[in-house]
Amino acid sequence: MRRELKMLLSAVAVSIPSLCFSVIGETFSLQAAKPKELLVSFEKDATASEKEQIIASQGGFIVKHFKTNNSALVRIPEFKGFMSAKESLQKIDGINQVAPNRIFYLQATTANDPKVNSQYHHKTVKSLEAWDISV
Repeated sequence: MRRELKMLLSAVAVSIPSLCFSVIGETFSLQAAKPKELLVSFEKDATASEKEQIIASQGGFIVKHFKTNNSALVRIPEFKGFMSAKESLQKIDGINQVAPNRIFYLQATTANDPKVNSQYHHKTVKSLEAWDISV
């Protein structure tokens, strides 16, 4: 469990600064993004008040500021979907990157297939849960 917690913290530490959620360790599964929440990376010289003004101009607010990559967790109440929010925000000067606020779950079992995260059928047939069942 200690090793898995260490890997979880490493995954979070890597994910927030780079805002890259496509690579996930094999002991984690990736579920849907949290609705109405985005991770936004700002220009490195943007102040907290400037970031808040930018997001407020889009009808949202900053839930939490991160020092890493000058990013923030943003909530947009009138959320019209990730792609439209991303397009709107990335047109604004001072914003570098926008990503969904993904939810990571620690899996009880580590599959021995290195490509398990790229195979869509596991979620459909719930095979990851089945790995823990033995007769």
